[in-house]
Amino acid sequence: MRNFLVLYANDANSSWSSQDIDVFNAPMIKDLKPGGRNAFKAIIREFDQGTIRTAENLANAMVTRVFKADFLPEPRNQDQEAANASRLRQPAHYQSTNLENFQNDGTGTGRRLEMRRFDAQKSLADLLANLDAIGNLLLASRQAGNVELRIG
Repeated sequence: MRNFLVLYANDANSSWSSQDIDVFNAPMIKDLKPGGRNAFKAIIREFDQGTIRTAENLANAMVTRVFKADFLPEPRNQDQEAANASRLRQPAHYQSTNLENFQNDGTGTGRRLEMRRFDAQKSLADLLANLDAIGNLLLASRQAGNVELRIG
Protein backbone atom coordinates (compact mmCIF):
# COMPACT_ATOMS: atom_id res chain seq x y z
CA MET A 1 0.00 0.00 0.00
CA ARG A 2 2.91 2.35 0.68
CA ASN A 3 4.10 2.27 -2.92
CA PHE A 4 0.52 2.62 -4.20
CA LEU A 5 0.00 5.83 -2.20
CA VAL A 6 3.40 7.21 -3.20
CA LEU A 7 2.91 6.49 -6.91
CA TYR A 8 -0.54 8.06 -6.82
CA ALA A 9 0.88 11.17 -5.11
CA ASN A 10 3.89 11.32 -7.46
CA ASP A 11 1.76 11.18 -10.62
CA ALA A 12 -0.74 13.77 -9.45
CA ASN A 13 0.50 16.44 -11.84
CA SER A 14 -0.31 14.39 -14.90
CA SER A 15 -2.89 11.70 -15.40
CA TRP A 16 -4.77 11.59 -12.08
CA SER A 17 -5.49 15.25 -11.44
CA SER A 18 -6.48 15.75 -15.06
CA GLN A 19 -9.24 13.14 -14.60
CA ASP A 20 -11.30 15.44 -12.42
CA ILE A 21 -10.49 19.01 -11.47
CA ASP A 22 -12.54 18.88 -8.26
CA VAL A 23 -9.72 19.89 -5.93
CA PHE A 24 -12.30 20.94 -3.34
CA ASN A 25 -13.97 17.53 -2.91
CA ALA A 26 -11.04 15.25 -3.73
CA PRO A 27 -7.68 16.99 -3.32
CA MET A 28 -4.52 15.14 -4.26
CA ILE A 29 -1.63 15.25 -1.77
CA LYS A 30 -0.10 18.06 -3.86
CA ASP A 31 -3.31 20.11 -3.38
CA LEU A 32 -3.15 20.01 0.42
CA LYS A 33 -1.71 22.88 2.41
CA PRO A 34 2.01 22.53 3.28
CA GLY A 35 1.24 20.93 6.66
CA GLY A 36 -0.62 18.08 4.95
CA ARG A 37 2.12 17.51 2.37
CA ASN A 38 4.75 17.53 5.13
CA ALA A 39 2.72 15.09 7.24
CA PHE A 40 2.43 12.75 4.22
CA LYS A 41 6.21 12.85 3.69
CA ALA A 42 6.83 12.22 7.40
CA ILE A 43 4.52 9.20 7.44
CA ILE A 44 6.18 7.68 4.38
CA ARG A 45 9.57 8.25 6.02
CA GLU A 46 8.33 6.58 9.24
CA PHE A 47 7.08 3.61 7.23
CA ASP A 48 10.42 3.34 5.44
CA GLN A 49 12.25 3.45 8.78
CA GLY A 50 10.02 0.74 10.26
CA THR A 51 8.22 2.92 12.79
CA ILE A 52 4.96 2.24 10.95
CA ARG A 53 4.83 -1.44 10.03
CA THR A 54 1.40 -2.41 8.74
CA ALA A 55 -0.99 -1.20 6.06
CA GLU A 56 -3.62 -0.57 8.75
CA ASN A 57 -1.22 1.60 10.76
CA LEU A 58 -0.24 3.43 7.57
CA ALA A 59 -3.90 4.11 6.75
CA ASN A 60 -4.61 5.23 10.31
CA ALA A 61 -1.65 7.63 10.23
CA MET A 62 -2.91 9.12 6.96
CA VAL A 63 -6.43 9.56 8.31
CA THR A 64 -5.35 11.11 11.61
CA ARG A 65 -2.31 13.13 10.55
CA VAL A 66 -2.69 14.04 6.85
CA PHE A 67 -6.40 14.07 6.06
CA LYS A 68 -7.23 16.86 8.52
CA ALA A 69 -9.55 19.83 8.08
CA ASP A 70 -6.64 22.25 8.64
CA PHE A 71 -4.88 20.95 5.52
CA LEU A 72 -7.79 21.03 3.04
CA PRO A 73 -7.66 23.62 0.24
CA GLU A 74 -9.69 26.76 0.86
CA PRO A 75 -13.09 27.20 -0.82
CA ARG A 76 -12.81 29.17 -4.07
CA ASN A 77 -16.43 30.15 -4.75
CA GLN A 78 -19.87 30.46 -3.14
CA ASP A 79 -20.88 26.87 -3.86
CA GLN A 80 -17.74 25.56 -2.20
CA GLU A 81 -18.18 27.94 0.73
CA ALA A 82 -21.73 26.63 1.24
CA ALA A 83 -20.49 23.02 1.23
CA ASN A 84 -17.44 23.70 3.38
CA ALA A 85 -19.05 23.03 6.78
CA SER A 86 -19.91 19.47 5.76
CA ARG A 87 -16.45 18.91 4.30
CA LEU A 88 -14.73 20.19 7.45
CA ARG A 89 -16.69 17.69 9.59
CA GLN A 90 -15.43 14.77 7.44
CA PRO A 91 -11.94 15.71 6.22
CA ALA A 92 -10.81 12.08 5.83
CA HIS A 93 -13.68 11.49 3.40
CA TYR A 94 -12.91 14.48 1.20
CA GLN A 95 -9.57 13.30 -0.23
CA SER A 96 -8.52 11.87 -3.57
CA THR A 97 -7.67 8.68 -1.68
CA ASN A 98 -10.22 7.87 1.01
CA LEU A 99 -8.84 5.54 3.69
CA GLU A 100 -11.44 6.14 6.39
CA ASN A 101 -12.84 2.60 5.96
CA PHE A 102 -9.53 0.80 5.63
CA GLN A 103 -9.36 -0.40 9.24
CA ASN A 104 -10.11 -4.08 9.69
CA ASP A 105 -13.45 -4.18 11.51
CA GLY A 106 -13.47 -7.96 11.91
CA THR A 107 -16.52 -8.44 9.68
CA GLY A 108 -14.70 -8.90 6.40
CA THR A 109 -16.30 -5.76 5.01
CA GLY A 110 -13.54 -3.37 6.03
CA ARG A 111 -10.18 -2.56 4.46
CA ARG A 112 -11.61 -0.44 1.65
CA LEU A 113 -9.45 2.07 -0.22
CA GLU A 114 -11.60 4.44 -2.26
CA MET A 115 -10.13 6.44 -5.13
CA ARG A 116 -12.25 9.57 -5.64
CA ARG A 117 -10.42 11.58 -8.30
CA PHE A 118 -12.20 10.30 -11.40
CA ASP A 119 -14.79 11.88 -13.64
CA ALA A 120 -18.01 9.98 -14.09
CA GLN A 121 -17.58 7.56 -16.95
CA LYS A 122 -19.49 8.47 -20.09
CA SER A 123 -18.91 5.17 -21.80
CA LEU A 124 -17.58 1.68 -21.41
CA ALA A 125 -14.33 2.92 -22.97
CA ASP A 126 -13.98 5.52 -20.17
CA LEU A 127 -14.57 2.85 -17.53
CA LEU A 128 -12.01 0.52 -19.11
CA ALA A 129 -9.46 3.33 -19.33
CA ASN A 130 -9.91 4.10 -15.62
CA LEU A 131 -9.63 0.43 -14.67
CA ASP A 132 -6.53 0.11 -16.83
CA ALA A 133 -4.93 3.13 -15.11
CA ILE A 134 -5.68 1.70 -11.66
CA GLY A 135 -4.37 -1.70 -12.74
CA ASN A 136 -1.13 -0.15 -13.98
CA LEU A 137 -0.76 1.76 -10.73
CA LEU A 138 -1.32 -1.44 -8.77
CA LEU A 139 1.22 -3.37 -10.84
CA ALA A 140 3.82 -0.62 -10.47
CA SER A 141 3.22 -0.49 -6.71
CA ARG A 142 4.16 -4.16 -6.38
CA GLN A 143 7.75 -3.63 -7.50
CA ALA A 144 10.43 -4.69 -5.07
CA GLY A 145 11.63 -1.99 -2.72
CA ASN A 146 10.26 1.43 -1.98
CA VAL A 147 9.27 3.83 -4.75
CA GLU A 148 10.91 7.24 -4.38
CA LEU A 149 8.56 9.96 -3.12
CA ARG A 150 8.68 12.97 -5.48
CA ILE A 151 6.28 15.60 -4.17
CA GLY A 152 7.15 19.16 -3.21
